[in-house]
Amino acid sequence: MMCGKIPCQASQVLANEVFPIRRGDHVSEIAQNDELVVNLGNQWMMRKRRNEIMRKYYTSTVMRLAAKLKLACQNLSGTNMDVMGFLNLVHFETVLKAVLSCCHIANDARRTKGPQQCHQVGLRH
Repeated sequence: MMCGKIPCQASQVLANEVFPIRRGDHVSEIAQNDELVVNLGNQWMMRKRRNEIMRKYYTSTVMRLAAKLKLACQNLSGTNMDVMGFLNLVHFETVLKAVLSCCHIANDARRTKGPQQCHQVGLRH
């Protein structure tokens, strides 16, 4: 994406299938307007292209999770950076704290549970 080989705009399939089902809240707005989150959505649509019935829901869920992570990073850092900005090593600790704040802590403090949506989309945590 940084080299310009991967488009930063929503694919036609993403725009036609995922954007219309969004909730219309602040998280959805962030997911639709951050270039890296949109790119993630494009990749998920391609990855799930054969599952025409469920792919929009899987993709929407993944994009919302990424947008929630962005919000958590912004709240912790006090900045208005996009996701790409947080990929700098300087922000590693902020991103790590944001990830932990987005996860549910299990009874055993040494282990965390992923967000509930991880189980629905098949993500590993």
